Amino acid sequence: MAAKMRDWTDYFYPETIDPRTRQGVLRNNFGERNPEQLRRKEEVFTVARLDELGQYPIEPAGGRFDFEHMKAIHRHIFQGPITGPQGAGESPRTHRNRDAGPSTGQERGL
Repeated sequence: MAAKMRDWTDYFYPETIDPRTRQGVLRNNFGERNPEQLRRKEEVFTVARLDELGQYPIEPAGGRFDFEHMKAIHRHIFQGPITGPQGAGESPRTHRNRDAGPSTGQERGL
């Protein structure tokens, strides 16, 4: 079972977090802590997965493009790079609003 996320920063490798911005390098299957190296590795995987989707699209269940279908596409594209408490195609386990309290999006009309 995936770990419980307590805070936005749990998505990052702790030693990479900038205390001013609360940003860092996202946990990943490569164990890569260097953001530029991670970007390069992610590009190789995601371009290949996007090419696969072009050749073999993921058909939506029941013919509906819905949240579950979107997650399946995300899972396929990012199945290599993304790891940690929230894997590819998974819903967040904590609120990711970095600068304020928890947000549901309702106050913004979402």
